[in-house]
Amino acid sequence: MEQTQGHPHALAFDVGGLMVPNVPDTMDRPGEAVARADVFLRAMARGGYTALNVGAHELALGVNDLKRLAAANKIPLLSANLYDKAGKPAFQRLLVKQAGPLKIGIFGLVTAQPADLLNTVANQGLVVESPNTVAATAVKELRDQGCDLVIVLSQLSRVEVDALTSQVKGIDLVIGSSQMDMTNQLLSTGDGFFVDTFTKGKYMGMLTIAARGKGHLYAANMKAALNAQRSELAGQIQALQMQIEQSSTASGPVKLGKEARGVIDHQLAALRARMQRVAMEIESGGSAPAQANTVDLQMAALGQEMMDDAEVLKWVDKLKLKYPHVAGH
Repeated sequence: MEQTQGHPHALAFDVGGLMVPNVPDTMDRPGEAVARADVFLRAMARGGYTALNVGAHELALGVNDLKRLAAANKIPLLSANLYDKAGKPAFQRLLVKQAGPLKIGIFGLVTAQPADLLNTVANQGLVVESPNTVAATAVKELRDQGCDLVIVLSQLSRVEVDALTSQVKGIDLVIGSSQMDMTNQLLSTGDGFFVDTFTKGKYMGMLTIAARGKGHLYAANMKAALNAQRSELAGQIQALQMQIEQSSTASGPVKLGKEARGVIDHQLAALRARMQRVAMEIESGGSAPAQANTVDLQMAALGQEMMDDAEVLKWVDKLKLKYPHVAGH
């Protein structure tokens, strides 16, 4: 049964990070990664998925196999910042879809930070361009095409997400991160919102957008979103303060140099300023205008109580039969 069945204007995305268990891929037996990816992509096609963002776990499968399987299942592979050595986009840069009255622009980004990712990218003959630079170009192109909303499918870190949305205006939603944490409420970032849906397909997030006009996107429950944002900021501030405290003790595990301490102090100042702005918004009532476009988030755990698709279950059982579970694998 399609995930989009009963929802004629629904778009389904995967933000990446699913194809192989580890990067680099050292645990799979010969042929196992490709066979599993084939099941994933066939299931996505059956579920009516709109696109897949290319992250490190997808690249670890191998570009040729990834493109072959995605093409066979008609799943667009998105990445705005993965390029080949000739300077050409390695995957589809942008996607525009009509969903009811809204014209929606989508693009994908992957982080350039972890060393294992850079090795994976280089081994495939690819390079990672600056997320912020390519995003600014992508947003302009999508807005020039008349897109009402711009969505980023992200394999960026949370720090990179906030840097992106503070520097690049016009992003309404960022979905996903390389941390693959779970957010039960929308979190504000820049002029838009961020949401993550946890790791390895354990949860499905459903964003419901109520289109009432043009312009800025608001959270349907602004107060809950702001309170969630305040909690996240408090956690980030506490983590940085603990890092400073630990570095100041003789037995501390890490010593911070003057430059590193300056960076952390700058981050703390920025986080506290954001915390103050959020607190002021909460005190002012934190409600969306009456005719605003709004977005709401629901998280669904993909547990045993949910009925399996019989056809997909056959594919999974066949895969398990060919590659049975072994201890430590």
